Amino acid sequence: MYAKRINKYRILCPDRPYLVADGRIYTNPTTAQLQRQGYKPLVEKEPCPEGEHYVYYEEDEKNVYICYGGREEYS
Repeated sequence: MYAKRINKYRILCPDRPYLVADGRIYTNPTTAQLQRQGYKPLVEKEPCPEGEHYVYYEEDEKNVYICYGGREEYS
């Protein structure tokens, strides 16, 4: 799955199987087409913990990471 990081708590995923870019509609976009539009692979940084947690996102040059934090960190 590919995603763009909007902020720490929000990502944008393409509306598969369509990608609208530069006034064109791409059916079943290729990885290269997604990457040109700023999408990166969505990777789980660590396994989801047991109990209550919140979800946030980080990114580097290659990937967008889904991360989990404990309730005590969120308050």
